[in-house]
Amino acid sequence: MQLAVAGRNYGRESILLDPMHDARWSVAYKTHDKGEFLRAVWSSKNCNVIVDEAGDEIGRYDDVMNKLATRGRHWGHNCYFITQRPAQLSLTVRTQCDLLFCFRIDAGDAKALSQVFVEPKLLEVPTLQRYEYFYVRRFEQVEKRSLKL
Repeated sequence: MQLAVAGRNYGRESILLDPMHDARWSVAYKTHDKGEFLRAVWSSKNCNVIVDEAGDEIGRYDDVMNKLATRGRHWGHNCYFITQRPAQLSLTVRTQCDLLFCFRIDAGDAKALSQVFVEPKLLEVPTLQRYEYFYVRRFEQVEKRSLKL
């Protein structure tokens, strides 16, 4: 499977923090170094900013990285946080997100997301089957979708 960011097709470059050194990512700028990543983010405008393994890279109390969620939009950035465990992300990061692609996770993480998005349907996330996910945009109806591989 090729990982890519659709935003490149819309005139946006992408900046990726990739601690796993995954060669499948196809983006304009990729690094595993948090300092280099942040320098690229704050010296750029209107980019897709992606943090892979965000639970580890941002952590619950990393104020420098939390600023991506709270201030990235002032630079015109779209910020994406990819994590296996949403509860690893600080409440600040979770509340700043307005779009969620949620695959099957445990009941505790589902409850945390349900509270943040004020969406009871997210309590059903632990029942999702392989390739199914919920697409959630704040203030809109939750959609159950499936990947077509």
